[in-house]
Amino acid sequence: MKINKSVCLLGILLIIPLLMKGQLNIGIGAGISRNSLISNQTDRPFTAPEKVYGYAAEIILQYPVNKFLTIGAEPSFIRKNYKVARSDYYQGIYQETYNSYIQLPVMLTFYIGNQKVRGGISAGGYSAYWANSRKKGVIPNLSNLSLQDGDYMNVFQNMQRFSYDNAYRFDPKLDKRWEFGWLVGLDFQYTFVKQIAGFVAARYYYSLTDQTKKYSNNQEQRFNETLVIVAGLLFKINTSKKKQMRKKCVTQRISKFRGIYFLNVLLIVLVPMLISCRKKLDEQMSPSNVSDDNFKTIFDGFWNGMNRNYVMWDIDTTRWDNIYSIFSPVFSKLQIKNRADRLLAAHYLRQMTRGLRDGHYSLQFNDPVLKDSSIIPADIRLKLRPDYHLSYQSDYFDQIAKRYLDKPYYDADYNTDLQHPLRYKAGTIRQNILYFRLNSFSIFRAFNSENGRMTALLDFVFRSIKDHNTKGVILDLRDNNGGDLQDLNFFAGRFIARPLQYGSSRYKSSNNPFDYTLWMPAIITPMPESQEFKNKIVVLVNMYSISMSELITMALKALPNTTVIGERTYGANGLLTAEADLNGGSFNVGDFAVIKAASAMFKYKDDHVYEGVGFPADIQVPYDESMALIYTDRQLEKAISLFEP
Repeated sequence: MKINKSVCLLGILLIIPLLMKGQLNIGIGAGISRNSLISNQTDRPFTAPEKVYGYAAEIILQYPVNKFLTIGAEPSFIRKNYKVARSDYYQGIYQETYNSYIQLPVMLTFYIGNQKVRGGISAGGYSAYWANSRKKGVIPNLSNLSLQDGDYMNVFQNMQRFSYDNAYRFDPKLDKRWEFGWLVGLDFQYTFVKQIAGFVAARYYYSLTDQTKKYSNNQEQRFNETLVIVAGLLFKINTSKKKQMRKKCVTQRISKFRGIYFLNVLLIVLVPMLISCRKKLDEQMSPSNVSDDNFKTIFDGFWNGMNRNYVMWDIDTTRWDNIYSIFSPVFSKLQIKNRADRLLAAHYLRQMTRGLRDGHYSLQFNDPVLKDSSIIPADIRLKLRPDYHLSYQSDYFDQIAKRYLDKPYYDADYNTDLQHPLRYKAGTIRQNILYFRLNSFSIFRAFNSENGRMTALLDFVFRSIKDHNTKGVILDLRDNNGGDLQDLNFFAGRFIARPLQYGSSRYKSSNNPFDYTLWMPAIITPMPESQEFKNKIVVLVNMYSISMSELITMALKALPNTTVIGERTYGANGLLTAEADLNGGSFNVGDFAVIKAASAMFKYKDDHVYEGVGFPADIQVPYDESMALIYTDRQLEKAISLFEP
């Protein structure tokens, strides 16, 4: 265990004077601790802190002022553990934090009783150094989904468990490692022989300092409150009467020094406490509960929602605290009933968020006046690309299929929902190259639907992947707007025989902007009876390949036999789920607006984050508008050429 040098020096300075001769009680004790985490994170659904037991060991140093009063110090090692657990649908999600502190309590104890038995009441203060921390828990892994279809009774029926048990690495910018606080206690002593007593003591430590440094507005606050019960032996050290008579003057001087010393120790501990008294916990309110009758509360709800839910602050260039300072007074002046002010509010929100890196981020207004004022920073970023072009005309892929695919081929439509109308095409090229074109991902639902044309098309695709006569696969994901994460396993899992890690993901661990979980492996699970596909796989992408189409591309690119052709993708590969699932991502601002944002940040297996950037093609083939107008597909032709001898 590494301990700060200042802690060692403080300990030495405190112990040396106590080793001097004279009247002194020295003891050792050990026992249990029970710590409570006091936090203002009270608005997260199905989430609550729990008390956790630990242990403590201490050295007792007491200076009797008289038979009723002692001044004491109790250098100790103490565990201040706590647990945050979820309930109901999220039962089984938890995180236990094991914190070790080197602590120096200093107190006054008032005793009553006789020489054999006595009891006391203690009060004082303490300082403590947070020496190390370990975190252990279980969380759902959004990038490792189960193969079960719906009807989930528990979150782990949908997402696989991710278990961890890791030492925590302190961040000097975020973690406050010195803790100061008050203490009260009860003492009981029983003297066995003249100079040896047994004792039982209870201490309640009330921290005045937040575990986290103040680095953001309205951040989550965390304080320890710890109950400790210890038992041990106390040795009463006194010199003989002759020696006491001979060294009376020296002893008096030592006693006087020790009294002054203990008072100084009290000051050392108490003064920092006085300047770090616990302030009232800031109330944190869910953005969905804010009042939307004035722009000040709307702005605060939006700003706080982004501050705690957005998963990419550590890679984003937007300085969110600066945004608060600039725009809070501006929104305070706007009138909610003024139509011009509402339009101005939308303009300000666009300015605030235009640099956000999250490719999924969007802000939709419920206000009819602002229905055409939605904000999607990634679309603005896309139009600034030097190779920017419009998406393909509506009949382009119909004409491409007629021109390049063998006859007959499969063509099917199916509307799983309004956001993802499916338009799939599949067939062969040169009789043995499988071509599969899809505009959106909802393969699992489509395959299990009653749409006969769609199920026949997908059955053909799945049989062709298994067929040893299939020379290769061309997967056309151009102009694919994403869709169901469930298709990661259901489709990509048909190309592998063993689990494939293609990246990792992480999400928020608390309301504070820079608190994140560990990186969890992003895994494709093979479908039952699937086989390793050893022939060539070519994926066609463009700047309108979004979200799931990017994840599927990256998953297949993790295989050695995959080539990506086309353009850099859109750059929205963070993972999406409901806010309550991961306590982050999308949220509402009262009834005023709906914010859509990634619930988890994704990192590819090469340790690069392609969010807001786009995944690059192995072979760049730019869009050619003149060729597209006559339905000549240079990107598809390049893919076909890779299969030539």
